[in-house]
Amino acid sequence: MDLEKPATESMTSALYRQLKQNLIIGKLKPGEILTLKSITESTGISQTPAREALLRLVSEHLLELVHGRSVTVPVLTRDAF
Repeated sequence: MDLEKPATESMTSALYRQLKQNLIIGKLKPGEILTLKSITESTGISQTPAREALLRLVSEHLLELVHGRSVTVPVLTRDAF
């Protein structure tokens, strides 16, 4: 996963925006599993802002929570965005 540590905006907002963009362009594929550990390791962002960004996307139904520990990319339509 190609994610970068954001510079100026809040870590949560920047990661949220970056993940959403990756969903829109299809860089994150349906069925792909994202863990908090994989996000924090690939971006250098701490767990709290990473968790907040993931939960925001879950609340918007752009990601699905799996067993409270990871999220998966659902099959999305244009209507989801």
